[in-house]
Amino acid sequence: MIPPAPPVVQPRPIAPIPVAPIPVIPKPQATPPGVPLFSFRFYDTECRIRLENSQKIRLSDLSEETIAGNWEKLSSAEYNPAIADCLDLREQLKLCDWGYYQLVKTIADKFYGTAYPNESVLFQSFILTQSGEGGTGMGGSAPNSFHASRINLA
Repeated sequence: MIPPAPPVVQPRPIAPIPVAPIPVIPKPQATPPGVPLFSFRFYDTECRIRLENSQKIRLSDLSEETIAGNWEKLSSAEYNPAIADCLDLREQLKLCDWGYYQLVKTIADKFYGTAYPNESVLFQSFILTQSGEGGTGMGGSAPNSFHASRINLA
């Protein structure tokens, strides 16, 4: 005689425990009153950096002299707070290199709008280079490389 088979235990489904997402809230920046802030949204997070419209660069053409002259302007101390704010946001939002590139691209694209794509690319390249990225995400290999293939020559 064959012994009866042991009963098969059927697992009971377990319902997942609902977890509310934790909102990412950047820490408030200690900015003195009256300092202009550029506000933008990055993946549904409201962000601000110390940058004002008067700091926008304009490229009259794409010559080496024009690019160099605007790079010199960007290299002035007036852009240091914006660079520091970008780096603070990177830390607060816990961004990897790609995430930081996306943050800087978002800032530049919103700051310059669609009418000035070349200025946006130059600004992105400058911020990434000054942030210690050495052109990461821009295709450059040297610390001060500028990846001109993204410039709109039309």
